[in-house]
Amino acid sequence: MKKLGFLLLPAILVACSPSEQTTPATPAESVASAPVVEEVLEEKTVNYACVANGERIKVAAVYQIKDDDVVSAKLSANGVDYPVLKRNFDDKDSNSFADDKYIWVSELASAQEVEKTHGNMLTEKEKTVVNGENVDVDNIIFKYCELVTE
Repeated sequence: MKKLGFLLLPAILVACSPSEQTTPATPAESVASAPVVEEVLEEKTVNYACVANGERIKVAAVYQIKDDDVVSAKLSANGVDYPVLKRNFDDKDSNSFADDKYIWVSELASAQEVEKTHGNMLTEKEKTVVNGENVDVDNIIFKYCELVTE
């Protein structure tokens, strides 16, 4: 009878071995395997006629709307696509959008009005030397942006 017990023990150990068992996913594994869902925002494209280096140029601004707020802007002009600029909600006098390099300013407008208002200018943040000191300056890329209605 003892002999039979020794034969059953290895079979029980194999049946309960960790390699044979399935373990539920940990919360971290569940999150990592979940698909990433990007928020889809409404977009409105507004065309402007602006001045760059003394010449009129066409500028397109694609504004992203969330609820009733204009939350970002992506500009393109003369074959250059600028990065998406996030809205600065602290500016109560205009719609201003920025990243670490560019600032786009347009007239204050809600999501319903953004297609009916003029732009202002796009500037690029740079450093220059003035009197031997490094100074932050805003280089104007284009300005005097008027709404183009077609």
